[in-house]
Amino acid sequence: MATTTGTKTTPDGDPPGPPPDPPGAWPQPIVYEYRKKRGKKRYSKGTKDLQVCERGFSRSLERVADAVADGLGRYRRRRNRSANRKKDGAIKDFVRNVGRGAEKALRTGSKAPTDLTRRVTSKRLKRATRLWVPSPPFFFVRL
Repeated sequence: MATTTGTKTTPDGDPPGPPPDPPGAWPQPIVYEYRKKRGKKRYSKGTKDLQVCERGFSRSLERVADAVADGLGRYRRRRNRSANRKKDGAIKDFVRNVGRGAEKALRTGSKAPTDLTRRVTSKRLKRATRLWVPSPPFFFVRL
């Protein structure tokens, strides 16, 4: 223990530093954060609707694939846990582990229809089919 006469010291024996500033004594620095501007998606004439629909479709398929991966991962973890805990545990708990994996898969995959329908609207589909499906010849048209 440090002992000195007449000056204050810390328990380490060092002289104390300057007292801490009271809150609000110094102005806080202003930090500017710049976000990089995202580029706007560009489309050829008449293909925007199809590309937007395709984006929603691919997102929903990705969601389904993620759901399958999540469900199988949960099943494998539970299966290994059952196998380690008891003899023939993987077989005994098969139905329960499959159920838990399916629960996880359904929970993750339940958002896939929303991903699809958010992008695909009836107006957009009508326009896309009108553009890409050839019209029938004039003699098939009923008057």
